[in-house]
Amino acid sequence: MKRKILLITFSFLLIVSLILGNSTISWVYAKVDDIYISLKLFNQVFELIYANYVEHLPSDKLVNNAIEGMVDGLDPHSSFIDSLEHKHMKENFRGKYTGIGIRVSLIDSILTILMPLENTPASRAGIISGDQIIEIDGESTEGFKIKDATKRLRGFAGSKVTITIHRMNEPEPLLFTMIRQKITVRSVKHSFLLEPTIGYIKLSNFNYNSTWELEAALNNLIEEGMEKLILDLRGNEGGLLDQSVQVAGKFLAQNELIVYTKGKVLDNNKKYFVQNSGDYSLPLLVLINKQTASASEIVAGAIQDYDRGLILGERSFGKGLVQRIYTLDDKSALKLTIAKYYTPSGRCIQRDYTDKKKYRKGPDNGENYDNNDNKVFTTRNGRIVYGGGGIAPDIL
Repeated sequence: MKRKILLITFSFLLIVSLILGNSTISWVYAKVDDIYISLKLFNQVFELIYANYVEHLPSDKLVNNAIEGMVDGLDPHSSFIDSLEHKHMKENFRGKYTGIGIRVSLIDSILTILMPLENTPASRAGIISGDQIIEIDGESTEGFKIKDATKRLRGFAGSKVTITIHRMNEPEPLLFTMIRQKITVRSVKHSFLLEPTIGYIKLSNFNYNSTWELEAALNNLIEEGMEKLILDLRGNEGGLLDQSVQVAGKFLAQNELIVYTKGKVLDNNKKYFVQNSGDYSLPLLVLINKQTASASEIVAGAIQDYDRGLILGERSFGKGLVQRIYTLDDKSALKLTIAKYYTPSGRCIQRDYTDKKKYRKGPDNGENYDNNDNKVFTTRNGRIVYGGGGIAPDIL
């Protein structure tokens, strides 16, 4: 198998050399040599661990560990996803899964509940935002990643799960036993009139249903008399790129550029324009905070660049990397960063991730809003905005 891989690699590089000219042949041989030496070293280490390590480790476990280590050396958003986690990810995009209905995050390496979803086992049991999960079914969550918690919290409808919670100002841990159920995750969490002419819509994520949920909410509020809109993207950590493009398009003019991507591979360089303008031209205020990320930043960035509405709140997270999911033979997957995305004015909003631990905590909203990279851009009306550090609000 190794020889076959090397033969295919060599053949491909040889063809490239013939296309580009004889001057590249030495380069081709050097690349094949590098690959062979690297694979040989990997094979040596694998065989030594498999044969001599004090405990027996299955070969697939060793390979998965190696893949995770390799991917961990990339950016914070590229990752190896095992088959179960891959299944859960697809469920999230569909907006349906079986569990207890909570959103969790790692805050200072502690598994913390961001919010319980409404009308779910978690909300009915009395779980609240800020609760820290210290055990799941008696197993400590110390050292857990999000995927570890997801595996244990989800399961079959009707099955039980017990979590142990540390809650601020409570002297003893709290135990909650819940019955898992089918959970439907709505994109539009809230939609109502704050005042007779001011509407409010909370968009919590970008899944397959986001655009039609938003459009339905907009139409209902307009029928009730809405003349101005507050669109709340706080805590919206993103989701599907195409949905963010369609959502932004509801507030922009036909054929306007919403976002474009640039990567190493030419096929990953794409431009996304408004295809079906919603013609919702009412005055717009967009709320963001440090958990507003990725697809949400595409929407906020486009609205800001076209001076279509005001952005209010905190600096957004600063996640401007595009991932593609590659499904592998065993149904696991590789989530790989293939490009960066840019707002219409040319801003890449990706924040520096050299220090991954600091990066995951989100931006320091006390820092100078004139970003460190000093890349200055202008909006349609000539206002100065900066690239490389999330979306800075017009009003802090």
